[in-house]
Amino acid sequence: MKEKFRGIVLGSAIGDAIGKSFEELDIYQVEDFYRDLPITTFVEPHPSSPAFFQAPNETSDETTIARLLLESIVESKKLDIYNYFDKLKSWAFSENIHRYPDPFILKAIYNLSNNITEGFRFSSVEGILRVIAVSMLHFDNEELSEEAAKLVTALTHRSSEVLDAAILFNAFLVKAINNDEMLDTIENRIELLNILSSKVNSQNTKKTIGVIIDALESGYSKEKAILSIGNGSYVLESFGLSLYYFLSEGIEYPFEAFVNAINSYWEFGGDTDAIGFITGALIGAYHGYEFLPEDLISNLENKEHYIYLADSIYNLAKTIYQK
Repeated sequence: MKEKFRGIVLGSAIGDAIGKSFEELDIYQVEDFYRDLPITTFVEPHPSSPAFFQAPNETSDETTIARLLLESIVESKKLDIYNYFDKLKSWAFSENIHRYPDPFILKAIYNLSNNITEGFRFSSVEGILRVIAVSMLHFDNEELSEEAAKLVTALTHRSSEVLDAAILFNAFLVKAINNDEMLDTIENRIELLNILSSKVNSQNTKKTIGVIIDALESGYSKEKAILSIGNGSYVLESFGLSLYYFLSEGIEYPFEAFVNAINSYWEFGGDTDAIGFITGALIGAYHGYEFLPEDLISNLENKEHYIYLADSIYNLAKTIYQK
């Protein structure tokens, strides 16, 4: 089980670190600059990427937001939303350490710091990435982990689509950690999607689930999946595409699915770091960290700290459910 917790944390961080180097770039820019495709390892950030100032093995602030929640839980030995917000606020007001954060997260933190609590109907995928922490903490209680997933997401993002995606992300993480039989075959995965469709509120989310089901039944190529589901920062695009990669090939061919995810650029760019983060987390939850080549783990920025956080959450979760 511990290897799965490491798989979630390392898979998400590595997916983010690779994908951030060519986020928002179209396929022509990527092909012209990198030549050797598909990209399978840390690469120099493209000069036009938002991450142009970073090292190849560094994560973006998409990982930072999730890491801060992991650190909060480890320090508090529980989910303490106030402690987490204190960490977010400290980070948000330290602009010198920012790595092109989601502006909606910053806006929500600044507003909450000034006692403005209304609004936050944001729909960017960055709102759900932190869910990995509570899915691990409460992996043995899907109902409790779902409530925690909605809570940590709603701190900054409160659109129906983002909250739906948080529910779905948590459900698939927990089921992957527990090797749920509903993930055994394509037919079972489609049945699971139909079941989960009844738990979401937005018609847009239900429509996206329907597209994913069609894609699974027809075996869409990566290109057709991108065109049908989308690959932008809108949560139902990047999360939906990541979920398709995981369900279509991530269980049988984990590294191939991971590579497809991080290479999800197309004619209008793509949120490649978020897609890499989510797909890496889902595959890591099912297979553990061993689906990743050793050189990716050994060269990841702060790898020891990520392993420490994963092991600490595992030990805490085990203690909770042994009581």
